Amino acid sequence: PSCKDYRKAAFLGDRNRVPRQILLDDDEFDHDLVMKMPKSFHPDAKSKVEALTRRGISDSEMYELQDFVDVVEIFVPGANALITIPDPKQIIFPEYLAARDYYGPKEGPYSILALTQPVPGNPFPVAPVGVHFDLHRMANKMMVKNMESAEREKSIGIYDPAGADEAEDVRTSKDGDMIAGNPDSVQIKTFGGNNVKSEQMLQQCQIWHNYMSGNPDQMSGLVSNAESATQANILQANATITIEDAREMIYDFAADTAGKRAWYIHTDPFMDIMLAR
Repeated sequence: PSCKDYRKAAFLGDRNRVPRQILLDDDEFDHDLVMKMPKSFHPDAKSKVEALTRRGISDSEMYELQDFVDVVEIFVPGANALITIPDPKQIIFPEYLAARDYYGPKEGPYSILALTQPVPGNPFPVAPVGVHFDLHRMANKMMVKNMESAEREKSIGIYDPAGADEAEDVRTSKDGDMIAGNPDSVQIKTFGGNNVKSEQMLQQCQIWHNYMSGNPDQMSGLVSNAESATQANILQANATITIEDAREMIYDFAADTAGKRAWYIHTDPFMDIMLAR
């Protein structure tokens, strides 16, 4: 809760599911603690061996036959160290499974990919769908409101008791029939129905959603009112600014990961590459 920027985080980590034997083969790990770790269990995996003969078997079910464990790897920038611990949701040990110095780019081993800008005061951004999810819910509520209003609409006839015969003639008449009588004695009144303001609000929600989600209307072939190709290009560039912004962030992420791989190729002191034969 105290972290407001992931670049200033006290630690970064991720949860992994690995075979126990890999940890036992690595001398940096405490083998006694590794053997005490509980076996990883996937909630979708089946426990019975006969289930293997069924069709549609998944990888998670195959993993259930192997000895997998769940570990959490943590990068601590302040100590420049990588620490491996068991999954705290399963078991907690007083000692680390492994603790070693970090050798790598100074930015750390993690690259964060996001399609929206970070939220101020929060280490992570909002999910792309979260930007216009509220508009989606609002538009659905307005649609339900309009449909219920349309369903409640009814037209009824009101007549003067003295003109009951004329009212019956109106009720049983067909299109084009002529009825003799006082037209003011029978009136048709309409109640309920769609509200014009509600329809306008629904259209406004659609416009807002179109703005926030990157102008899908124009992507689907909706023609703009531009008078020239230049104006159309300007409108297209401005309307898809959120998509262009996300594309730039993907480029930055790809450049960051490529730069870290290049660091290992050019400066990693533990890498042995044959330069000539």
